[in-house]
Amino acid sequence: MNDWRETVLCALLDCGSSDLSLLDDFTGDIYEVIQDCKQEYGDDMNINNVVRVIFDIGTQELQSFVDGRIAELEGCEELSEEEDEELDALRQCEPYDDVRSYHNYLDTSIWLENHAEIYAKYARPGIEAFEELTGFSFSNMAAV
Repeated sequence: MNDWRETVLCALLDCGSSDLSLLDDFTGDIYEVIQDCKQEYGDDMNINNVVRVIFDIGTQELQSFVDGRIAELEGCEELSEEEDEELDALRQCEPYDDVRSYHNYLDTSIWLENHAEIYAKYARPGIEAFEELTGFSFSNMAAV
């Protein structure tokens, strides 16, 4: 059902009504997203840039998880062999470098360019937090 509100939103975000579904599963603060998008992209406000900002917020969550787990492991007096291996692996992860995305309206996707195996093994809660927040799943995580 296309009402005037949907028409206005589509006009503001330069998209079709079906493209609005990209926002359906986002669980964060949409007002924060819009403000960040205005600051980052100015007058170039469109659905693709809104989703870019959403992915940036999700990547911050993933970075926070990785940083927190590294700090937790570094705070241990003695690490098991498995924990030492995890710490070494997590130190290789740089979510802002590893996360990649493609933005083309409904064809939008996201994946881990680097270290997908490490994220799958040691940062699964961070991946899940990203996916719950953004409503998007990393396309290559099922294969790992």
